[in-house]
Amino acid sequence: MTIAYAQKKQVFTQFEGRIGIWSGLVPPSFYSDFVNFERIEITAPEQEVKKLISRMTSSAGTALDSQNVATDKVAAVEIESSEFTPGMLEMMLGATVSEVVQTADAITAETITTILNQWVPLENKGIAVSGINLEIPASTVIDPGKYEIDLELGMLKAIHADAVGAGEIDYTLRAQTIEQYAAGLAKTTYCHITGQATDKITGLIAPLEIWRASLASSGSFDPVAEGGDYLRGVLQGDLITPSVAIRGAIPAAPWSWGYRTA
Repeated sequence: MTIAYAQKKQVFTQFEGRIGIWSGLVPPSFYSDFVNFERIEITAPEQEVKKLISRMTSSAGTALDSQNVATDKVAAVEIESSEFTPGMLEMMLGATVSEVVQTADAITAETITTILNQWVPLENKGIAVSGINLEIPASTVIDPGKYEIDLELGMLKAIHADAVGAGEIDYTLRAQTIEQYAAGLAKTTYCHITGQATDKITGLIAPLEIWRASLASSGSFDPVAEGGDYLRGVLQGDLITPSVAIRGAIPAAPWSWGYRTA
């Protein structure tokens, strides 16, 4: 079947895709589940126009020729997403992720000096509700109604004079596992986005591939957005044509999209 160059078409697409991360020049060995991409905006390379202008009297000012020349602004992509893999969050926050596992250990006789109506930090965060015992001075148990404790941040505030001074506290850590993102770094990651674009007019599905995108964070992270909303992250970067085979072939261009006709 030959391409029907004279036949017009309308295109209305929906997309679902997976993301994989390159390891140097080695293509991804695994991919995510389908991610809820809000936007994948691909821009073409920018070209500069070179013009040959007539200086002859009879045709002065007319173009003898005009050529488009590639600039250093190559094909690029900007991606907005409202679902994330840990690797995507690393990119969007400029972070390194690590798993922090806290076990339910008992902390005994931790020294503390409290201040009336001021929050004083403990040595740990993530504290269990039960097992808290404050003694000021040591061996003098303080009524829990005379102090407040922030279990998440690990802080204690004396709200009565009897709970003020130097003493000791016993408590139990809460068993928990946290994906911790050490953020604020300048990071770039090479990604392959592979997915399927469904043309809603024909109902046919065809592949869309962004073979090797050099992605970095763009935009901001607001944990207290007005009114509250789902976290959205933005990545942007240049598109690169791989020099190695990916999924059995070396791509001929930075990205590809198929329009299925049958």
